Amino acid sequence: RGGYGGFLTSDAVPNPFLTAHTNKVLAGYPVETVPVGNRGKLYFVPEFDYSFSKDPTQPRVYSTPDFTSYPGNSGGAVCAQYGGKYYPAAIYLGGVANTLVCAIDSGVVDLINRAEVSGNGGGNNTGGGVIIITPNLGNTGFVAAYVQIQLGPASAVAAGAAWRIIGTNAAAFGSLTNFTNYTGKIALNNGAFGIEFKDLPGWASPSSKNIEITANQNTIVPANYTVNPPALLISSSNGLRITGTTNTLYRIEMIDALPGQNWSTLVPSLTLNNRTNTILGTLPTNPTKRFYRAVWLQQ
Repeated sequence: RGGYGGFLTSDAVPNPFLTAHTNKVLAGYPVETVPVGNRGKLYFVPEFDYSFSKDPTQPRVYSTPDFTSYPGNSGGAVCAQYGGKYYPAAIYLGGVANTLVCAIDSGVVDLINRAEVSGNGGGNNTGGGVIIITPNLGNTGFVAAYVQIQLGPASAVAAGAAWRIIGTNAAAFGSLTNFTNYTGKIALNNGAFGIEFKDLPGWASPSSKNIEITANQNTIVPANYTVNPPALLISSSNGLRITGTTNTLYRIEMIDALPGQNWSTLVPSLTLNNRTNTILGTLPTNPTKRFYRAVWLQQ
């Protein structure tokens, strides 16, 4: 019932407790990637004079490349040292290349106090019950949400499949404007943005996507590359060969032009280790018309 006990700064000026040369520490209870036996235990980043910079487009968001934490630790307290003691100065949001935090200002304090009142049965609110707060999904508002890009298949990722954020607001996402193959959760604070995918020789890239994240939810974006159609080459001198994307897997099938025939397997599994692979060095001497096809086995 004592209310908020951390630092309180103006929304319009940089948070001096994040930007000043003083020790900071992150503490929280992460729920992902943590060994099962250690879940529910307090984790912390050792105290140090970490350097934070203010996001020019987001009034409350600060970032630092100096430390990170386990996924699921969003909401943990970033505390700054003052007078020999540590006080909450920001809320941990997450991030990949840079850790993102939300500075505790008057708006955040108001949210904390509302949550306390609501959690205690309504306090002095005449109607009682929970206070409903609608998040702002605009470009200037903060949104607690995640996005996860699921690249595939594994052979495309091994070949260099990657994605990046594009669009008029791309600069606000920092290093995510560079191609990356990261597939974990990423905390974001913009409502809408664009994704494009890296071109790979021998592969058809997923089409660019426009993504709108939803507050307090994890948005999963499937992104599967597909191989360019392989070609089967038949000649009397070289036999049967296949051209296609290196390190992709196929099944080779055949069928005879006779009534009642079905496709049968000629080669159950063939991984292309060069652009052109030989299947049969010589063709069978068979007066019957025979057809061949390659079936991509996605991996």
